[in-house]
Amino acid sequence: MITGIREWTIVKEGGIVELTDVNIAPGTEVEVIVLIDDEIEPIGNLLSANADRGHLERAISNVEDSANETAQ
Repeated sequence: MITGIREWTIVKEGGIVELTDVNIAPGTEVEVIVLIDDEIEPIGNLLSANADRGHLERAISNVEDSANETAQ
């Protein structure tokens, strides 16, 4: 059986792609397919406008709060 996981992330220095909070057992062999959408603005550009920065920071905080509540 094939299970798909869709998660947005940012490529780190050295081309490292990290998935977090994914229910995959350590040592599991997986196939990774990377799709790049040139039409999506990078987060760095979105954070350049103060109004956008506020919206994004609140959204990130909401997600983190929700994750913390789920973990408890």
